Amino acid sequence: MKKTLAIAAILTGFASASFAADCKDGIAAFTVNNFEKAVSILEPLANQGDSCAQFQLGNMYRMGYGVEQDKVKALKYLKAAAEQGDGQAKVFVAQLEKELGR
Repeated sequence: MKKTLAIAAILTGFASASFAADCKDGIAAFTVNNFEKAVSILEPLANQGDSCAQFQLGNMYRMGYGVEQDKVKALKYLKAAAEQGDGQAKVFVAQLEKELGR
């Protein structure tokens, strides 16, 4: 019985992982201009610490792609990605901080 439950738990974990959206799914939605879907995928990932999603969402807010342009939100997400070593995010953070007078 314990072995059956363990196997079921493992299979459930694999199934969940295979159906979970990742940053690539958000980028794919963005690429076809499905911005609402892109945000719905990227935002939870970004809030969970996914640096790819943080960068993508930050850039969407920075440029106003599919969302209302919000440089403060952009800075929040891009700083988080930069802190994880994203070089392009670091460049955008420097630009935004200059624009915002910080």
